[in-house]
Amino acid sequence: MEESEPWIVVVRGEVDGVEQRVAIDFEDTDLIFGSEGYAVSSNFVKRLLTLVQKNEHWVIKTTIDDVRSPETTPIPLTTPLFVLLTRSKPRGLSAGALFISPEESVSSTTSPSPLQSKPSLLKNDAADRYNLVGLSPVGFAAACADDVRLFARFLARLLKHPETFSDVSLILPRSAATLG
Repeated sequence: MEESEPWIVVVRGEVDGVEQRVAIDFEDTDLIFGSEGYAVSSNFVKRLLTLVQKNEHWVIKTTIDDVRSPETTPIPLTTPLFVLLTRSKPRGLSAGALFISPEESVSSTTSPSPLQSKPSLLKNDAADRYNLVGLSPVGFAAACADDVRLFARFLARLLKHPETFSDVSLILPRSAATLG
């Protein structure tokens, strides 16, 4: 796999009562999937949300503070985007993906209710698809580069066999609404 600059996502969280910011690198998928790219539909996201509600170790977090493209261009946090981080059973392998709507931002005339039933990435169904722009960690990205069908199999397993994952986090920008 050729080397390119990564996407960088900064998340905020607490460790032992101390707030910290952590940067996660996502390998750019342009070199893996080429100009065709890879996208998921909003229906995929809706299925993920359903699984989050049904599975104990699946969570939605609103902790993204910053997203930067490989050109270090900041991505507005009003852009529909999300990070998917997983850990598999029993080996504990990690896989992550960064998805961004091709739309530049979501325009909304009303503020979402804090108790709304859908996170803002689905607000008013503004985005009908999300482009995969980054994979993490480097080993997962390299494996997907070696076998471009691997990522599709990973997503299918996530939806069809959620019990094979010990942890799944759907991470949104800090300004996103949370599930009620």
